[in-house]
Amino acid sequence: MSELILYHGSNQIVKTPKLLVPNRTLDFGSGFYTTVNKEQSESFAKKISI
Repeated sequence: MSELILYHGSNQIVKTPKLLVPNRTLDFGSGFYTTVNKEQSESFAKKISI
C-alpha cells in the first residue's frame, strides 16, 4: 500500500487539525483544505504570508 501525502498551504504549522461538522453546505467555505500538489500549497502559503 502506498502512502498518500497531503499538503496544506499555510504559514502556520497544524499538527492536529480540528475537524468540525459544517452548518452550511458551501464549496470552499470555512474548512481545512489540502492538496496533493506541493507547488500549489507553497504558492498559497506565500500569498497569505505577505
